[in-house]
Order: sequence, then C-alpha cells, then structure tokens
Amino acid sequence: MELISSWVTSPYAWVVAFFLFMLVELGTGAVFSMICGLGSLVTAIALWSGLVEGPGYAVLTFLVSTITLTVVLWRPLQRMMQGLKSDPTDPAIDPFVGDMATVVDGPLTPQGGQIRVHGSKMSAVLSSDAGVDSLEPGTQVLVNRMDRQQRFVVAPIQAETATDDDTTETT
Repeated sequence: MELISSWVTSPYAWVVAFFLFMLVELGTGAVFSMICGLGSLVTAIALWSGLVEGPGYAVLTFLVSTITLTVVLWRPLQRMMQGLKSDPTDPAIDPFVGDMATVVDGPLTPQGGQIRVHGSKMSAVLSSDAGVDSLEPGTQVLVNRMDRQQRFVVAPIQAETATDDDTTETT
C-alpha cells in the first residue's frame, strides 16, 4: 500500500502517465487518451507546485482536471474533426489527377471501391464513361478527378496496340 501511495504522489509517475496516454493517442487517435494525458500533466504540475499533497488529493486532481478538460475541449475538438474534409476543388488534389493507380480489395464499380495510388489506399468510383461495369483487383486505372463525395473518379487504362511503324525487325 505504501508503494502505491508513493507512486500516486510522485509527479514523475504522473509525467510517465502523460507520455503513455499521449503514445496511446498518437497510436490510435483516441481523443480521450489525450485528455487523460493532459489531466495527468495537470496533476504532475499540482504535485510539483505543492498545491496537492496526499494520494487521495492527487487522484481527485486527476479526475477533476480530466472531467473539466473533457467538458471544455469536447465541442472544439468535434468541430475541428468535422472540418477536416477536403474540398474537391482543393489544389492539393490536382497532383493525383492523371496518375496511375491499381484496383484493390474487390471489384471497382460505379458505386465504389478501393484503389492504391502512391502507396495509399483510397476510395474511388468507376467513371460512367469507362465502358465497363466493374474492374477486378490488379487492374491499372487512371485518376480523372474527384467527385462530390470526395472519391477519386477513375477509368481503366487502355492497352495501346503496337503499329507496324512502332516495331522494327532485327536481322
């Protein structure tokens, strides 16, 4: 019991808890882990400054600060997360237009599917003027644009046929 009490009243233990919560948040994107980490940091600062003494008050400080931070930060974090969608007219999308990609994870249809472009898996739809109903995984496609649902609109790459003047005979 004495060991637990010494850990709970040690600001260093709360700093370690802060880093552990931040690692969980960075690894999973769990916002509540970030809030718990900030609560741990507030507790560590309160212990260092001498505002809090005793294990019960340290735990109470952690709980109160975590609950307060949750209430204060919840709405701003929600607004921030909802505002992360990109605009199809965003110039950052332009570099993908004209690039080749590969169909992955099942057939790609006009209703949707997945492609891999520049090593990243992205949502895509088959262009309505592609001339086919679906494309199988492994098919090479060309990115044409983005649609309103922020999916890439793609079309299959047509195999070029060689003409007589493209080939040379060797003797």
